[in-house]
Amino acid sequence: MFLRSAASATVLVALAASAVSADQLSECLLYGACCFPKTFTKNEQPCIVRQSGTLGMPVVVGGLDKDVVRRYLKQRVGALAACAPDTEGTLEIAILDTGKAHLLRTEQFDAKATKCMAGVIAARKFPSAVVVTTVRVTLTSRTVNEPMPFNGWPP
Repeated sequence: MFLRSAASATVLVALAASAVSADQLSECLLYGACCFPKTFTKNEQPCIVRQSGTLGMPVVVGGLDKDVVRRYLKQRVGALAACAPDTEGTLEIAILDTGKAHLLRTEQFDAKATKCMAGVIAARKFPSAVVVTTVRVTLTSRTVNEPMPFNGWPP
């Protein structure tokens, strides 16, 4: 068996060092479907932990269509969710006629999360509109464990 990348070699070493049975290791290598906590205790293998978020239907007042606003916010939902893991709250956003957006206020998020979300929102350029648009939307974020990918293994 040969390795096609350094990442594959790192994963193999991590798996071999984690006291995994031969059957579990071969199943992971064949199917790439291993997901255990990242603690590397007996019979466990690493996962990728990421933040996932969902948006409620936005309440939009102003010049932009709510479907357009939702589509633009969905593109940044992962970054917004990473600001406040495992939390649900409301964002109020002002989109200026130039397309620049500002976070006006949040509910249920702490100051650190609010500052982070303000940066994410400010970095996103929305379409310009004739008048200022105000958006109120609910964000729910949660932590997701996914199997660590095994790319480059020969069949």
